[in-house]
Amino acid sequence: MVGTGSASGGQSIPGKILIVDDDPQLCHVLADTLKESGYDASSVQNAEQALLKAITNPPHLILLDVEIPQMGGLALCQKLRGNNSTNKLPIVFLTVRDSDFDRQAALAMGANQYLTKPFQKDQLLKVIEECGVPKSFVVHGRILIVDDDMELCQVIADTLKDKGYDTQFVQTAEDGVERALADPPDIFLLDLEVPRMGGLVLCQKLRATPQTKDIPIMFLTVRDSDFDRQTAFNLGANQYVTKPFRRSQLIKEVETLFAARKPTIDEDWVGPSLGHGQSSVPVPAVPTDAPAAAPVTPPIVPATTPRPVSVPQPPVRTPLPPQPPREEQTFGAPKNEEVFGAIAPVQARSAQPPAPTPLPTQPPTMRPQAVSTPAATGIKGFKDFSGAKPQPDKPSGGFKNWFFGHKWISISISVVLAAGLVWGSVALYKKFSGGKKEAAEENK
Repeated sequence: MVGTGSASGGQSIPGKILIVDDDPQLCHVLADTLKESGYDASSVQNAEQALLKAITNPPHLILLDVEIPQMGGLALCQKLRGNNSTNKLPIVFLTVRDSDFDRQAALAMGANQYLTKPFQKDQLLKVIEECGVPKSFVVHGRILIVDDDMELCQVIADTLKDKGYDTQFVQTAEDGVERALADPPDIFLLDLEVPRMGGLVLCQKLRATPQTKDIPIMFLTVRDSDFDRQTAFNLGANQYVTKPFRRSQLIKEVETLFAARKPTIDEDWVGPSLGHGQSSVPVPAVPTDAPAAAPVTPPIVPATTPRPVSVPQPPVRTPLPPQPPREEQTFGAPKNEEVFGAIAPVQARSAQPPAPTPLPTQPPTMRPQAVSTPAATGIKGFKDFSGAKPQPDKPSGGFKNWFFGHKWISISISVVLAAGLVWGSVALYKKFSGGKKEAAEENK
């Protein structure tokens, strides 16, 4: 959006209206109609896109259909009323449903107006004016926040909007680059830890892009080490503020960055423009009958050694001095209460490497330990090197050790025992069957 200058030094931009309807042709016609009437209209075709856009870039009014994909217009209206950033936005339903039940349900969910299709252009514009949507409003500047903490972004955006700043936010570095190239803001508020790219890489990329290289950048982060602070300034940051911070501190730093911006040609120019070869100093008229002036001989200037020309160096970015603590509420939480999203600060990186901590001495053990390195003692072969467990020593003496120590003797004894077992089994079977035969003969 391109704003026009105002007397107060702000920008005048049109009121924003968001159209939520799954009919692309109707969205196009409505957007053109509203733009001709002086509004800034945009459209989405499902509920999830509408909810995301309403939270990240809240409009002044939402035109909503009852029948939209994913959740429906009534459910979306209820979600918008339950969000802190969108609970006060005017919502007007545009739908073909003209029953009293649908009308009462929409008004019960928090809608401001309910219009049925088809409707007249004058009727729609009258409803928009009754909802208090301005055709143009003055802002002090546009700010883009890049942070993955949506709740914190909403609080910062509400704080800056109360002071007259048009604030938007995205949650990834790629979305930040895309938004910055499509519509460059006046100030960037970045976090060091953002997905996809990181805050430092994003800052470096913004400084390397012609459209964004002169836009002030302020970091808002929980990392308070000197290394991170100095790295941010070396990559082109203008200010570095650690979380948690006070609302007044945030507003003061933003105002300082706006005041330190380089003025453009339109902002810096005061008098009328001059043509080529003209001078702004008036030249007195010379009468025609005045005697001609004698020619003036220019004085002779002795030759001197030319002075060396000093090349101006770019200014060194100097961080602003830290602000003293004030007796007021911290940003995002009451006094003596932890700020949402704040984590423990990261320790500063030291220039000297830390001294190695001595390992505790191991007590001596009686059993040999398995080894896995060639430098260890006690390695006799590949099994020891590969980590094989050492075999315990076999006790000496006893019939058991003698029996298992002589292989062929143990095999012979086993065969004899097996043969005896088979012979005994056969003898028992014959005896048992013979006894049955004798008993049968006796019975006969």
